[in-house]
Amino acid sequence: MRRSWIVWVLMVWVLSTAGTAQATIEQGKVYKAAFGDKPKCVHCHVDEKPKKEGDHELNAYGLKVKTAAGEAEPTEEHYKAVGPS
Repeated sequence: MRRSWIVWVLMVWVLSTAGTAQATIEQGKVYKAAFGDKPKCVHCHVDEKPKKEGDHELNAYGLKVKTAAGEAEPTEEHYKAVGPS
């Protein structure tokens, strides 16, 4: 009984965090395609890691990219329009 509960908790945790990590990896790939180097979190965010789940404040560069992209996910063209960080 206890083992199945632990497996269930781990499965929920993996599913809840999978989308967040994937977006970060994908945006890193898009930035790298635009400028040739792999960015770190602090290229677009104030802190390296968020203080709370989902609380990852953007810095000035991150806000410019977000404004350029609007409601869509940033693309290579959006990054190129804003320029490198």
